[in-house]
Amino acid sequence: MRKKYRATCCLLISSFLIWSLSLSAQVPRTQNWHFGIGLSLRFDQGMPVFGSGSQQFTREGCASISDPAGNLLFYTNGGGRDPSIPGESAGIIWNRDHQEMYNMSYTEGGGYSSAQSAVIIPVPGSATHYYLFTMEESEFDLGGSVPSQPQGRGLSFFEIDMDLNGGLGGVVDYQETVYGSTYEGLCAVQHTNGTDYWIIMTKAGGLGLIIFPVTASGVGPFLEVPTDLLFFTPIKSAPNGKWLTAMGEQGLYLFPFDHATAAVGDPVILPELSPRVEFSPNGRYLFAIDTEITRFDLTAADIEQSKTVIGSFPEIPDTNPFVLTGNPQLGPDGKIYIPTIYFTTTGTEIEFLSVITCPNQGGALLPNELECALVGNGNIFLSLPNFPAQWLYLGDLDPMAIPADTVVTPGSPVQLLASNGVEYDWSPPAQLSCADCADPIAVVDESTTFYVSIMDISGCQASDSVHILVEPALCDLEVPNAFTPDGDQLNDLFRPVGIQTPYHLRVWNRWGNLVFDNAGSGTPWDGTQDGTRAPSDVYAWTLEADVCGEVKQLKGEVSLLR
Repeated sequence: MRKKYRATCCLLISSFLIWSLSLSAQVPRTQNWHFGIGLSLRFDQGMPVFGSGSQQFTREGCASISDPAGNLLFYTNGGGRDPSIPGESAGIIWNRDHQEMYNMSYTEGGGYSSAQSAVIIPVPGSATHYYLFTMEESEFDLGGSVPSQPQGRGLSFFEIDMDLNGGLGGVVDYQETVYGSTYEGLCAVQHTNGTDYWIIMTKAGGLGLIIFPVTASGVGPFLEVPTDLLFFTPIKSAPNGKWLTAMGEQGLYLFPFDHATAAVGDPVILPELSPRVEFSPNGRYLFAIDTEITRFDLTAADIEQSKTVIGSFPEIPDTNPFVLTGNPQLGPDGKIYIPTIYFTTTGTEIEFLSVITCPNQGGALLPNELECALVGNGNIFLSLPNFPAQWLYLGDLDPMAIPADTVVTPGSPVQLLASNGVEYDWSPPAQLSCADCADPIAVVDESTTFYVSIMDISGCQASDSVHILVEPALCDLEVPNAFTPDGDQLNDLFRPVGIQTPYHLRVWNRWGNLVFDNAGSGTPWDGTQDGTRAPSDVYAWTLEADVCGEVKQLKGEVSLLR
């Protein structure tokens, strides 16, 4: 294990790489959640199911990671407090068997009540090593600070090798306070190259953002982005990589972001919002969480004016009217989950996970959808596992990705295509190669309208239709008897009329010399021979083409007029 250090250098770097990896391939890494006091959810069956055995102990930040097949690797609370104090826990990393992989005590890692105490990413270029980044809490000195850490630990990180301990993993390195005097907010953004990452936090003192590049070479020198005064609160990234949020002195700051270069644009400021926000999977909408849920359309000309209330939390009998909401988190099923706490009149708590369903379509609130076990006697939780948002990207439902209405000849195949769904239902099915796939081939002899209904992983639905117009007249092959290749874009080419398939055209002059042969490519004659303009004259031609399933052969004469 290398020696701990505190980095103080600052170097501006830049890079540009084309995004070449499908982000949705990372969704299985997010399928196991461990949060709160012994709570866990599994999403591998397409819907959240409570698990058992979790040793998680946290009231706020946490992180978990699964392998590319969705199998749990390890999870953590990101940091702790002195466990000798009743109700407190050390910072711990647990392996997939819920055994202690590493104990941070309260002198390593992040803070116990940090809103984003941890985030885990693969080490770029490695299939078995992972970085666990941790973030200090703003209450780092609660009960007295660690003597050697008078300002807390800021950003630190562990490196974990999953080949150790029979595949259960082990810590091989710890780097403490790679950036100091920063608290609460910790965001990982996947680079457009699909391999590297940006680690983002609030600058010490609040006047900016700090961004570390993470590549196969390791954790690089940081970028510094000056801003207005920002608070030490959660930082969120849009799944499409185009936005960041941070809370500041004027409200919620919505920063344009380029996840190829880490360039940060001038913010849109949304006043009177809490820092509890989450993006839709496609990055179009931003949802703000308070006693009611509001939505902002990030494609609107005036984002602030696009504000729409989509729901509020109901009252529950025998509880106080005040409802406490925690930090929302986008799930691998395309829904947004919100910790929702009610305080009973007898002094206990009831905690639920409320859900925003179909957020890509604008969202609808399902309050108190999942009741969480083991909550009460002060054991509430306010945060859910922290992931790179790009792992959870889900594009729009695209029911019909073909030209609007299509004209074909009888019997011609037409490729239909829908996308971003998990279930498809096409009708009428008789003329389709498949009715429950994304890309059936239609073969029709008469004009037909096809309908498709599509459902995504969230259970959200969309539908569309396309009309295929069959023109029997297109089966009659017609060839003009004259053309004028003078460059005026009118009648400049000699070719058959109305044919949509390749054809074989040959042309001879009056002496029987072949002057043009397209070898079956369907290329028309432009009135030249070997690059030289052919003279005005009458030329003989032959034509062979497959039209409406029948091979037709024609011959005739054409006048070239200049």
